[in-house]
Amino acid sequence: MAFNSIGATSEDNQMAQARAKASALGGSLKSALQTAIANGGVENGIVVCHEVAGSLAAKLSDENWQVGRTSLKVRNIKNTPEPWASANLQVFAEQLTAMPSRIPEASYRDPQTGQFTYMRAIVTQPVCTACHGNDIQNNVMEKIQSLYPHDQATGFKTGDLRGAFIVTYTP
Repeated sequence: MAFNSIGATSEDNQMAQARAKASALGGSLKSALQTAIANGGVENGIVVCHEVAGSLAAKLSDENWQVGRTSLKVRNIKNTPEPWASANLQVFAEQLTAMPSRIPEASYRDPQTGQFTYMRAIVTQPVCTACHGNDIQNNVMEKIQSLYPHDQATGFKTGDLRGAFIVTYTP
């Protein structure tokens, strides 16, 4: 196992970087959405999310790191989970039901390639239900359908698993 100069393993460093990247994406996206909603309502938030979420993830990605999101019920079909991610998301949903105060996370390192993957649950917050809940206003639903014709990401309640951040390091 490789150690760096302060005694932490490279695995510890990758986990810390992955967590930081997931937090940065979540924080940046939340900030952009709050600003958009404050300046133009929920419909504006949908437009900003549509236009900005991918670029925020791309800014946090580089030749070794890929940052993104996925869900069992995607809004953007580009975020459709791979089978292993679907399995983790189902476990996350069960974990949230059993322990709602703990944010589920998981990681995996491929022993052959050294690729490291980290996932952290995204929990539905009250503000999320304006676009992802059960009682979405007609004008908001029209905007969602115009930007995301294959949308599946509705019907969530506060505390539900909305999806997960996925951060992958490839050596």
